[in-house]
Amino acid sequence: MTPPAPEPPSPPPLPALAEGARLRRLSEVKSALRHRLNLVNASYISATHLLALLAWVPFLYAPEGFRGVMGLYLLCHAALALLSTTAYAHRLVSHGATKRISWPVHVLFGYIGQTLAAQGSLASWAGKHRVHHAVDGHARHDEDPYSAVWFESAWRNFVWSHVLCYFFDSPHEEGVYAERAEAVLKQNGVMRLQHRYYVVFLLVMNFLTPLALGALVGGTLWAGLCLMWTAVLACVVVQNVTWSVNSFTHMWGAPAAKSSAKNNYVWLLPLGEGNHHADHHDAPTDYRNGFGLLGWLSDPTRYVLLSLRALRLVGPLQRATRATELRVLAERRLATLAALAQRSPAAAREALGGYEERLMSLKARALEHAQRAEQLQRERVRLLSRRASMSRAQLKEQLFVLKVEWRRARSELRHAWEMFLIEALLAGRALRGA
Repeated sequence: MTPPAPEPPSPPPLPALAEGARLRRLSEVKSALRHRLNLVNASYISATHLLALLAWVPFLYAPEGFRGVMGLYLLCHAALALLSTTAYAHRLVSHGATKRISWPVHVLFGYIGQTLAAQGSLASWAGKHRVHHAVDGHARHDEDPYSAVWFESAWRNFVWSHVLCYFFDSPHEEGVYAERAEAVLKQNGVMRLQHRYYVVFLLVMNFLTPLALGALVGGTLWAGLCLMWTAVLACVVVQNVTWSVNSFTHMWGAPAAKSSAKNNYVWLLPLGEGNHHADHHDAPTDYRNGFGLLGWLSDPTRYVLLSLRALRLVGPLQRATRATELRVLAERRLATLAALAQRSPAAAREALGGYEERLMSLKARALEHAQRAEQLQRERVRLLSRRASMSRAQLKEQLFVLKVEWRRARSELRHAWEMFLIEALLAGRALRGA
C-alpha cells in the first residue's frame, strides 16, 4: 500500500506589526504579508484611470450639442452609483440598518447602482467591509482589506488604503472574505445573480449600455464612444470619492474615542460617509453616520434612507440606543480633554484633575438615566402586548404610571447631560487658561 502523502506545512502566521516595525516598501507587503498582484484588477483600474485623465478629449471633440447629454449622464451615473454605495451597500446591507429591503431597492441600487460604481459585486464589497469593522481595534490589521497602518510613512499608507490595496489579492480572499461574502448573500439572496455574473453586468452597464445609448441619441458611433468614455469618467470619480473614506477619514480628522477611524465633518463629498467614522465605528448598525446636530447637517445619505422608509421601500431603520449615543459623545469629549491636557503645561493638567472625578460621575449618572428611560419604553411595549389579559382601566392606569416615570427619567437624563456638558466646557476653559 502506498503511504499517504504528507500534508504540506501550513504557512507561517502573518506578522503582527508593532508601532516601531512598519513596512517600508511595497515589495515587503508582497513578501511579509503574502499579497499577490491581481493583474486583472491592476490593469482595469490603471486603464480606466488613464481614460479618465484623457476625458477632456471626448468633451472637447464631442458632436455639436452632445456635451449637455454627456454632462447630464455623468451627473446621473455618479449620483446613483455613489448613493448605491453609501446608502445601500454600506448602511443597509453591510451593517443591516434595516431588516427588510424591498426588491425595487435591490434592483435600482444593487443590480444597477452598485454595478455602476464598479467596485466589485455587492457581496464582495459588503463582506470585506464587515471584515474591516470586525478587526478594528483588535490588532488584526492583516485581515483589514484596506488597512492604513502598514507603512512607516503617511503617504505610503494613504496610497495603499486609497487605491493600491485593490491591485493585490490578500491571503484571506478564499477565507474570511469569502465567508463574509456568503453571509451577505444568505441575507440578501436576490443579489446572488449579480455576484455570480458581476463581470457581465459590469460590461453591459458601464460600457455597452452607454455606447448604445450615445449612438442612438447622437446618431453616430463617435457619440456612443463619447458617452461610454463619460461613463468611465463617472466610475473613476465615484471610486475615488468612496476610496477616500478608507484613506482620508482613517488618517486625518478628529480622533474617535475607541475606533481607529476619525470624524471629518468637512469631507462631505461621499454624501456623509466622511463624517461617519467616530460615531459609526462605535455604533455601526445605526442608519445615521453621526450623532448630534452636526450629524444631521453633514449626512445627506440619512435623508435618502428616511425617504425610502417613508415610501415603505425599506423596513424600520435601526438606531443606537440613547445610552450608546451618549456614551460615545461623552467618551469623545473626555478623549478631547485628555488630548488637550497632553499638549498643555503641567499646571493645566493639574487643573483638569479637579474635573475628572466630577465628569466621570456625571457621565455615569446620565447613562443610568438613559438606560432607565429605555427600560421603561420596553416595559410599555411588553404591557401593550399583554393588553388582552387585563381590563381597559387596568391598562390605562399602568400606562399612565409608566408615562410619568418615563418623563421623570427623561428629565433627569436631560439635567445630568447638561451638567456634564457644562463641566466639560469648564474643564476645557481651565486647560486653555492655565
